[in-house]
Amino acid sequence: MTKSYFWNVRPTKSMVDLQFYPRSRKNPELVTIYGRIACEGLRDVMFSTGIYCKRSEWDGEHKMILGAHREADNSFLKEIRNEIKLLYRGLKVSHDLVTPNMVKEAFLESKGGRHILLFDFIPQFLKRKQSEVAASTFKAYRHRIKKVEEYFKEIGKEKILLAEITKKQGRDFVRWLDKIRKYEANYSAKVVELFNMLMNFAVEEGYLKNNQLSEVLYLKRPRPKEVVYLSDEELKVLELYKFASPPLQKASDIFQFLCHTGMSYADYKEFSYQQDVFKILGRLTIKKERKKTGVEYKVPLNDKALALLEKHNYKLPILSVQRLNRYIKEVMAVINVQKPLTSHNGRKTFAMHQMLKGVTMYAISKMLGHRSIATTETFYANIAEITLKEEMDLILKTE
Repeated sequence: MTKSYFWNVRPTKSMVDLQFYPRSRKNPELVTIYGRIACEGLRDVMFSTGIYCKRSEWDGEHKMILGAHREADNSFLKEIRNEIKLLYRGLKVSHDLVTPNMVKEAFLESKGGRHILLFDFIPQFLKRKQSEVAASTFKAYRHRIKKVEEYFKEIGKEKILLAEITKKQGRDFVRWLDKIRKYEANYSAKVVELFNMLMNFAVEEGYLKNNQLSEVLYLKRPRPKEVVYLSDEELKVLELYKFASPPLQKASDIFQFLCHTGMSYADYKEFSYQQDVFKILGRLTIKKERKKTGVEYKVPLNDKALALLEKHNYKLPILSVQRLNRYIKEVMAVINVQKPLTSHNGRKTFAMHQMLKGVTMYAISKMLGHRSIATTETFYANIAEITLKEEMDLILKTE
């Protein structure tokens, strides 16, 4: 009978032990199964098995995943355990002292990480990202990762291994995005950022020792274009106009609500007055987590937002984002606003109006649910120029 050890009981000399433990990622319900190697009384090390499951599926007592459909994964965990023991025995033949890190390195070499194809690894990367981000973000990820696939297909390297991707290929990829495909700098930066995420994920999962492209695959995002938003006057015109077409009136009401709350349309679609509105410091306030980032945001409801809620009996209309954006274009044409607006510009309108009122960037960042104030500063960097221009115009008028 094989003796088992808990992770905090150090095996004595000539012993090796492996235990499996779940580690959570951004999605708290999803965990990656890690192995913890301990041997010869030395400090243990951990590595990713590449297997993940729901936290509720992990049986901590028996160190296995529950469910008949996970038999293959449990068999793989057993294989890892047996392989760790064999590797330790093999290392012991030629080394007096075998450290946990030596066993880990030998396992990663034997795991075949250096023999996994980029094109085989991409689905694994996307599957993980699908569990971590909103559907709209994941859709963008799939579109961007196709550019990586297209590049390697064009150069005839569909069978390239992860370990064969060199710094030169990273630089050539950046050049291809810029010179051959002629993508806008901001889009290219996003593609490059995602490729970097993929390579880092490969390192994290134990397929690579390091991401050789971490310095190569970097493009500084260009300064954002001028933010497109409705001015106070344009928003007032929209609020006063009564559309004869019910679909256009619905679209107008939705867009106005976004302008007054700063919500993204993905969050708007899941908004519930009964569940997401609370009385905070004497004011009715939306308190909710952003679908995209999981960051909590709080936005006080102003009188116009409350009037829109009351108008629709506190259950706002829902349209598909494609139909809403099409209607918004028609709405703007009717009220003679010549700006390229979509539902997302409602969020930008809210942010710009708050900034022009003098609300701090920190408070706006919190209301928008940004992960960092740096995000807010990046996207609304040109507010200083706008404010300066308006103040100069005011000075000139008074002279």
